[in-house]
Amino acid sequence: MQMFQQQLAQTVKLTAMLQAQRIMTGGTGPAMPTSVPTVNLPKEVDDPPSEEEIKEYAKYLGMDVEADADLLYIAEWALTAPCPDGWTVHLDAGGSWR
Repeated sequence: MQMFQQQLAQTVKLTAMLQAQRIMTGGTGPAMPTSVPTVNLPKEVDDPPSEEEIKEYAKYLGMDVEADADLLYIAEWALTAPCPDGWTVHLDAGGSWR
C-alpha cells in the first residue's frame, strides 16, 4: 500500500508540473493525456480460480475451509467479481496483478 501511495504521489506531482509548464508557456507544452492507457492483462486474470486458490482466499477471509465448506462459494464470488465502476486492475513491478 505504501508503494502505491508513493507512486500516486509521484504521478500527481508530475501531472501538476506538466500542467504548470503548459500554463507558463501559454499552452504550448505537451498535451495532457485524455485517456487511460490500456494494459494487456495476463491470461490468468480471466481464468477461473482453482480450488486451491479459492481455499487460500477463504483462509485469507478468515474462513475455516473444513467447517465452512458450504460457504466457499463466497470466496469464489469475491475472486471472480468484476471491479466496481471506476476501478481498474493494476500490475505491480513484477507483472503480478494480485
